[in-house]
Amino acid sequence: MFERTDRRRAGAYAVAGATALLTIVLEVSGAEAQPVAIPLFFGLALAAAIDPDRWVAHVLVVVAMLVAAELAMVIVNGHAATGGLGRRALVPGLLVGVAGAAVVRLACRSAT
Repeated sequence: MFERTDRRRAGAYAVAGATALLTIVLEVSGAEAQPVAIPLFFGLALAAAIDPDRWVAHVLVVVAMLVAAELAMVIVNGHAATGGLGRRALVPGLLVGVAGAAVVRLACRSAT
């Protein structure tokens, strides 16, 4: 039913989704920026290692889920909500995560 490539791609998207969910949970619990950046880095690097050809898509999945969570927090808490994912996870954490995914993609490309 599924080819090996389809399974790898689905697994990479699952890792990207789990990365975003873990980041959201850490952020909502009030973790500092460093613990938030760790799952972003390793999750995106793992997704890129599983499916290196679509590493940008895995980054976009994580970004989309984090933005959706931020919008949900604003809707639930109103416009007066401060802090949130936008300041502490999206910018510093995603920079580290994208760097990790890009390095893995470069390593996979160099190995072939």
